[in-house]
Amino acid sequence: MRYTGRLIESVIPVVLYPFHFSIMWKLNCFL
Repeated sequence: MRYTGRLIESVIPVVLYPFHFSIMWKLNCFL
């Protein structure tokens, strides 16, 4: 259980980073 939690914690930032980057890029283009 603890191992799965660590795995999820390490995967979430990798998944969210490109998504966050694309949002910032779209905001910069829009503004």
